[in-house]
Amino acid sequence: MRKIYKEIIIILIILAILAVISYLLFSTFNNPEEVRDYVNSFGAFGPLIIILLITIEVIVAPIPGAIVSIGSGAAFGPFYGTIYTYIGNIIGTTIAFLLSRKYGRPLVKKFVEKDKLKTYDHFFKDKGVYGLWLVYMFPVFPTDILSFISGLTNIKFKKFFTIISIAYLPNMLILNYFGDSLITNGFGLVTIILGSILLAIFLIFTLYMIKYKKTIK
Repeated sequence: MRKIYKEIIIILIILAILAVISYLLFSTFNNPEEVRDYVNSFGAFGPLIIILLITIEVIVAPIPGAIVSIGSGAAFGPFYGTIYTYIGNIIGTTIAFLLSRKYGRPLVKKFVEKDKLKTYDHFFKDKGVYGLWLVYMFPVFPTDILSFISGLTNIKFKKFFTIISIAYLPNMLILNYFGDSLITNGFGLVTIILGSILLAIFLIFTLYMIKYKKTIK
């Protein structure tokens, strides 16, 4: 038991250092255009930077993930932008899940607020696999903390990996397509439609979770 807690402390220290470094490097990202310009400054290494940014965001969450994904679409277009952010999310989510699965609730409590942990604990127990499909398919849920909470469920890793491998595709495609539209069309009809869809999804699920939270005793 002491060995496990020592390992948890070491992991927390490493992740804290990553969080501080990434925050200092990327705290200037206030909009997708800044992400695009930053990534483009690395030339051929831009895709690796996007993958790294997304991976870090999922694990230590100092960067707004949606902004990075939209910025990726603006920098690389909807096809390649989706591929790069998809890879980063798969890597980050897998690491978070496996850390949670190995070290359990003591580690997760360090990353997730008590209230959110209680809400999504109940949500996953209530909705099961359907709940996992839901939170990873739509770009409105905090997939960073949910990746840790998912590790506390009884789902097998192979099944979890299958779900995120499929569900992340529409999630990333929507955000990257929106980012590309912002650059190519400005605030034209396509951008407005995509933005309206994103806003509608956000409002629907936000209201749903507010209502659902009230049912938890």
